[in-house]
Amino acid sequence: MDYQQWLPDFLGIGGQRCGSKWLYTNLRKHPGLWLPPIKELHYFDRSPDNDSPNTLAAGSLRERLFGQQEIHRRFRDRAWRALARGPLRRPLETIWKLKFFFARPSDTWYASLFRPGRNKVRGEITPSYAILSRPDVAHVHALMPRAKILFVIRNPIVRTWSGVRMRLRRGTLTESQARELLLGPAISARSDYLTTLSTWESEFPREQMFVGFFDDLVKDPEGLLTSVYEFLGVPSGQEYLWPTMRQKQNASPSEAMPAEVELALTRKYEPLIAQMSDRLGGHATTWLTEARATLGGRDHSTRAA
Repeated sequence: MDYQQWLPDFLGIGGQRCGSKWLYTNLRKHPGLWLPPIKELHYFDRSPDNDSPNTLAAGSLRERLFGQQEIHRRFRDRAWRALARGPLRRPLETIWKLKFFFARPSDTWYASLFRPGRNKVRGEITPSYAILSRPDVAHVHALMPRAKILFVIRNPIVRTWSGVRMRLRRGTLTESQARELLLGPAISARSDYLTTLSTWESEFPREQMFVGFFDDLVKDPEGLLTSVYEFLGVPSGQEYLWPTMRQKQNASPSEAMPAEVELALTRKYEPLIAQMSDRLGGHATTWLTEARATLGGRDHSTRAA
């Protein structure tokens, strides 16, 4: 049987800290859509060179099961936690998880993960796909040239702070590491939305790309979800708008951004936001107005002092 018939119809590529968990939670409820029981599959970013927490990166199952590197320990922790959730109540889901964690990754394996979604519009959401290289995106296109791409973006200043703040809360970063990360190249790549668009549009035509804004998730989640439904070609009536739309998913605790952090990030990202305003308009233009107000206000205060 041709495995290509099971490949997904759409990919959510991020961005990170831009509502991907919200999107996954709500799309899974639609009777015309099928998404896997695990949100992030990380198939296309398995290269160890990629900046992502990819637990499938090790070359062999033996390494993942017995290796002592941090990535191997993360794999075991992720697998055991996933398998511990309802193995008796949902046996088909458990079988799917066993295949995901313990079979050898390949294009055929990846396609088989979507076979339970036959007769539905199938897809997955892995935010790290936003920073794939052009050869990796070419691989995606070669497998599924008609796939639709979902990309939700957030003010890069706020997105960067949200990502670092969550890692601080979890204890995976020290204060000094956080300061270095905030202005470093690794986290910048995840906010460089124009490079992401350029990379993906080098293979996929713009009509197959959906660019949404986190701002709409906050202000008009019904409208954003309806727009995604329409883009994916599934029914979008009122009966497909769920109470969970207004529930935050994977939100980090509310905490104001320190003024010095806001100024540093605004100086860093203002040129990018200006380009995004020219390209996308809408909320990106609002971000630019806010960024220039921050810079203007601080410069005025400095001169006055």
